[in-house]
Amino acid sequence: MLRKLQKHFGFHKKELNGIAVLLLLITVVWIAPLFYSLHDQPEPEIHELLEDDLEGLTNFEPTEVTEESSLSATAVHYFKFDPNKLATAQWQQLGLTDKQIKNIKNFEAKGGSFRKKEDLRKIYTLSQNDYKRLEPYIEISAAPIVIPARNDSVSRPKEYALGKVTADLPVLDLNKVDSLALLALPGIGPVFASRIVRYRDLLGGFHAISQLKEVYGLDTAKYQQIERYLQVDSADVKRIRINEVDFDELRKHPYISTKYARLMLAYRKQHGAYAALEDLSKIPVFDEKYLRKIAPYLNFNR
Repeated sequence: MLRKLQKHFGFHKKELNGIAVLLLLITVVWIAPLFYSLHDQPEPEIHELLEDDLEGLTNFEPTEVTEESSLSATAVHYFKFDPNKLATAQWQQLGLTDKQIKNIKNFEAKGGSFRKKEDLRKIYTLSQNDYKRLEPYIEISAAPIVIPARNDSVSRPKEYALGKVTADLPVLDLNKVDSLALLALPGIGPVFASRIVRYRDLLGGFHAISQLKEVYGLDTAKYQQIERYLQVDSADVKRIRINEVDFDELRKHPYISTKYARLMLAYRKQHGAYAALEDLSKIPVFDEKYLRKIAPYLNFNR
């Protein structure tokens, strides 16, 4: 009886070997996922990916901006002065550093001038404390606005919505006029007038006439045609309170991208309120050219 059972239900040697190999394969397949999970690297979290934009911020070493740190080692001598074309030696007497003086001279070399005391804040390396101690001594001579002689070689339409354009066209303040008044300018129609006003509102006001070149479609020829009839009062510029503004409001400014807004707020969160523009220079992606561009639109008061 036993032999009959073995005959029907027993296994040959080859069959036993096959079964052993099959069991081995099943065992390998079963334990392979466990072995792989021990060596697999976890996927990065979303917040880790976002932190790539903030690379380098954790290594910042903030330096306290004080009045003493911005003064030169030499004794300071105060006197009434006009910052326009002031000699280097006189700036040194007022306690400015070589770097600060260099930036002032670069500003003048590019055609910049100081029309009122507050314009000295355009020099981004000049701290708030420096300005406060110099402000009582600033005396700027008022210069009359000179309109260059009309260049008859420039082709000009004879008539506009507000009437004929003549050489007696008054100087318009870009930060005060509406789109209707801009129609009096040569070559400016309703489309350009609307673009200029809309861009001005986005900026918070023009601090220089040359910013008109940033208006979409306004080329150099058209800019040169209307420049002589324009002026700006930088006192009308709306400044961003950099120590209070939130992300959504900051990124609306044409000069501040989403990434830059994130960097500015991340630095403020890590190191506290900004004391002056020099603090922004500690963020690696902000070079001198960019800081000079946005300086007129930032308010560091707390």
